[in-house]
Amino acid sequence: MKTLKWALEIVQAPDLEALGALVDQRLRAYVAAGVPGDESELSGRQAFEHPVRTFFVRARERGFFSRPHFPDLAKNWVSFVDQNKAAESEFAKCTARRLKSSGPNLSQAAGGADKVGQLQILPTSPVLAPFDFVALAQGLATEMAKHFGSATIGPAEQPHPKPDIKAAELKGAAPASTKKMSDALAEFLKPADRKRQHKMKGRGEAEAVVQFAVDFLGDPHMGELSNEKWTLLDEALPDIPNRDNIPREFSKTLFQRYEYAKTHDWSDLVRVTTTTIKSRYWGGLYKFIDWAIQEKLYLGPRPKFECIDPENLAPLPRDAFDDEELLTLLKQPLFTGCKNRTHVWREGGFRAVAHLVVREEYGSV
Repeated sequence: MKTLKWALEIVQAPDLEALGALVDQRLRAYVAAGVPGDESELSGRQAFEHPVRTFFVRARERGFFSRPHFPDLAKNWVSFVDQNKAAESEFAKCTARRLKSSGPNLSQAAGGADKVGQLQILPTSPVLAPFDFVALAQGLATEMAKHFGSATIGPAEQPHPKPDIKAAELKGAAPASTKKMSDALAEFLKPADRKRQHKMKGRGEAEAVVQFAVDFLGDPHMGELSNEKWTLLDEALPDIPNRDNIPREFSKTLFQRYEYAKTHDWSDLVRVTTTTIKSRYWGGLYKFIDWAIQEKLYLGPRPKFECIDPENLAPLPRDAFDDEELLTLLKQPLFTGCKNRTHVWREGGFRAVAHLVVREEYGSV
């Protein structure tokens, strides 16, 4: 229980900002400690996942933007979950190797003969103390609901193990892709043959925002993309400033601009417009995700992007010509008769036709 003293601190947190500070501090410590070395430590970390998810839900419901207060929270959360998944996968492999190396004696103890190519899995070894972390997480959720809202919190969400590709193939299901997101992007941008060029429309414009996703999420495997990671990406997109007041060496990519904004005062920076977020960022990501689903590189559901910061600029109205301005322009010598092809704004006996200047009476010159 010494490793779970954070539980009381979370329940007693007076507001979301204080709760966020506790979550941020502990995530930093967990990530710095690295991948857990034993199952007891892993269980404590997994119990911590649920209150963190609850915090994100509460923050979204209350309109509390945690990024200005805790800029590294999202990145540390992704690293924390990835470390837990890596440890869980490694412990599962060790258990399988121990069972396999135990030979026929273990199979007989399980109550059945060992079959060729089939591994008999025994009940979990009682190495850990009989402590119910799921019950603890549910109790924390109930207490947090009393403090921060009345929304119902369901059962604790169990960590998602890495997809078992071989098992999926045996069952006839399409395996989750182990292709890196950066490799998928390169394939997405690969030139098509002449008969398929029409399918490439818009992919070039999507490159910048998909590359931002690669950099922000740490270039995960396509099979590791989850709703949590899409949500973190969605929350990060409105925090990308435009290039104004950013040195050129820090504005070559969207991720460089995002990182620059994290370490500098926003008073000198300008957020992009809502049109940019919706058409370029969301549109580009949707195009990439739809392609990945079609190519069976991503098997999850299509995410929904929705985050807009209140300080994102509203789109400016187009500065169109009015009728009087158009009439004034069309009365200029370029349209009514100019001197020659190099002096099109001086009056004369020539008129412009495409790239030619034609004399009214004698033809082109």
